[in-house]
Amino acid sequence: MEGHLYFLGASLLWLLLFFAFGVFIGWWIRGTRIRSLEASLEEAERARADHQQQLLTARQELEAVRPQLQDQQDRLTKAEEAREAAHLQAQELEIRLCGAQSEYGALEAQLTQARTDHDALQATLTTAQNDYSSAQGLLAALKRDLSETADARDGAQRDLAQAHHRVTELEALLVGHQDTQGQTQADLAAARQRLADSERTLATTQADHAQTQRQLDAAVQARDAAQQQVAVLEEQVGQAQEAQAECQQTVRTLESRLLAVGAATPAPTVPAEPDDLKRIYGIGPYIEGKLAEIGITTFRQVAQFTDRDIDRVGQHIDFFPDRIRREGWLESARKFHFAKYGERLASSTAPTATTPTLGEGLVNGER
Repeated sequence: MEGHLYFLGASLLWLLLFFAFGVFIGWWIRGTRIRSLEASLEEAERARADHQQQLLTARQELEAVRPQLQDQQDRLTKAEEAREAAHLQAQELEIRLCGAQSEYGALEAQLTQARTDHDALQATLTTAQNDYSSAQGLLAALKRDLSETADARDGAQRDLAQAHHRVTELEALLVGHQDTQGQTQADLAAARQRLADSERTLATTQADHAQTQRQLDAAVQARDAAQQQVAVLEEQVGQAQEAQAECQQTVRTLESRLLAVGAATPAPTVPAEPDDLKRIYGIGPYIEGKLAEIGITTFRQVAQFTDRDIDRVGQHIDFFPDRIRREGWLESARKFHFAKYGERLASSTAPTATTPTLGEGLVNGER
């Protein structure tokens, strides 16, 4: 019995010891978890405080950046308005260019017609000059014929005077020599026959002279008419030359206007062989696409930018419009154009800044 009670007492004692040990272990584990949770809570509190501080700093930075963002938004709005205005101006310049080209074509047609008229007038003038030369030759021949006719008339008159003188002598001989009347009458008849022949010759000569005189008058009138026609043709040629000079002046004026319009507005058509503009420092794929939108795809176009082109393209690419001068696009374009095509291009604007180094370019993020 005592042994049984001792066993029960020992069992209870061991149970109490195990219970106490379990309670101690549970208390120790609970304390460890509590300390761990307290440490986690403190860390969370510190993280929350850090996050609140970062949030406050971010809000302050946002408040500081808000005016800059508003300024950037205003600049973007102004750039968009400037781009629209430039687009409208480009459309207006294209319309003016089409009108100038039409006017140029009309003036070219007028110039061609004026040249045709001038050639026709020149041919007519040449023909008139040839006719005038022929008339002068005919007039000279008629003058020679008239001179010969006058000489023949003078000779006939001298023969007639001699015949009259011979008749007088024969009549005197007829009165003085009745015995030789038959012979004298025969001589007188012969003389009278020669006199009649001389008179007929004189009449024929006078008729020829009158006809020659009429031909001479007609030739003089033809010469005067030819001279008047030559004067009219020379006046018409002068007017045609003045019209041609005016047309040429107008064509030169239109060519100057077309050159001015072409310098102010980049060509709208895309060249047959575009260049790789990304080789130019400061031009990336985005800016290359923006340049292609306004027809700029070659080194030549970039190298020949004027100050007005630089401002217009700077407004079109939206970001940092002064980068074209700062990054030296024109000088780089001329170098690449010479390296590819072997042609040196002259500068069309004021000297630009030198090309930055590669390290400076990486800061801007374009290359």
